[in-house]
Amino acid sequence: MARQDQDRWIDRKKDPIPTDGSENTANAIAQGLALAKVFGAEVTALSVVDQIVASRSKANEGVEPSSLEACRQATEFIASEGRKLGMTVISLILTGAPIRRDRQGIHRL
Repeated sequence: MARQDQDRWIDRKKDPIPTDGSENTANAIAQGLALAKVFGAEVTALSVVDQIVASRSKANEGVEPSSLEACRQATEFIASEGRKLGMTVISLILTGAPIRRDRQGIHRL
């Protein structure tokens, strides 16, 4: 790893951890929290309600309740795991195309 890349990594004070709530993300979440703890980074749990799914239901301001609840549960899981490590985790739930919104959410941090 080049020195410049190392400096950029070490200087990180914010650690966004995106999740879709699947079991496949559990290891990535554990690793992200462990690294954030080592570097003293602020953690943001990021989840995205898929825009296509959200547009199917207009009853709840365009967001299907089950999708929104899945995102809440996913970010709460990260917060719960962070609390076990003595960390505070901020939750951020966005609506949109997941890959685009993950990138936009990360840049907002």
